[in-house]
Amino acid sequence: MEEHLQKAITMEENKKKVCVLMLQRNLPEISEKSYNHHLKWNNDLADFFVIESGSDDESVFHKKDHVIHADWDDARTNGMRWARGFNYGLLEAQKKSEDYEYFLLMNGDVELFEENTVEKMLKVMNSNPRIGVLSANSPQWGNDVKVPLGNKDFISHWQITIDCWMVRKSFLNQIGSSFPEQNWMTYLFDGNNFRGAFTDDEVVMKAYQMGWMCGYTSHVNFIENHNITANNFEKMKTEDLAPSREKMTREGLEWIKQKYGCQNKQQYRSLNYQTYLNFFNLNPELNHLRCT
Repeated sequence: MEEHLQKAITMEENKKKVCVLMLQRNLPEISEKSYNHHLKWNNDLADFFVIESGSDDESVFHKKDHVIHADWDDARTNGMRWARGFNYGLLEAQKKSEDYEYFLLMNGDVELFEENTVEKMLKVMNSNPRIGVLSANSPQWGNDVKVPLGNKDFISHWQITIDCWMVRKSFLNQIGSSFPEQNWMTYLFDGNNFRGAFTDDEVVMKAYQMGWMCGYTSHVNFIENHNITANNFEKMKTEDLAPSREKMTREGLEWIKQKYGCQNKQQYRSLNYQTYLNFFNLNPELNHLRCT
């Protein structure tokens, strides 16, 4: 009896609270590299899955227990891109385990530094229950992030690009409930905007409207390796960087016009920023975490 009880306690203790989700398409060698990094640094705290965004069967990551495959016809033809892809991955991951309390979302061109990424980000998330989204830091970013962030544990911000985000499950559920339906089209991101431009801004704006903070930590780092896409865009069944960004921006501008009535990016970002300021007007006790 005592032996069975001890086993049950051990199993409960071994349930991982973090799920790492990497979005990828037809690049199993890149998935392998990220998986090995995970085994070295994060495996004791987190599970790891590759979201195969319409990948061909022969190009899916070979460790099938670590794969979430969007394999229907439209996904195979057009891919999922990151808004729909992360929505799908998040929903499928929660079917695998109800114990996940945090999700680390990584784009396929993200390369983490040699450090305990999950452990360090968890420490920051646990330091303040109002943090809904936490982004790792990148040396590639400009002074609009570098200067206010410095060496701080956390600084809030109104503009956070989806590269490497840790998302709290309770926050995710609240964001998901803002859509009439929760599926791969609408959950964390609005997948009606196919290529996703500015939908990460929308998540951040919704967060502040709902009483959450989003921001950066200086203690975890990554780089965005643009060569992965530049050298493999044909395998990935997408465009090279320049035409891809042009299409993404054009579609995103049309989306913000239809959804928010904004005529340009500046109007939309101004709306984001005003929402951010309103949050701190209502929560002055958190002003020490405000980006100034």
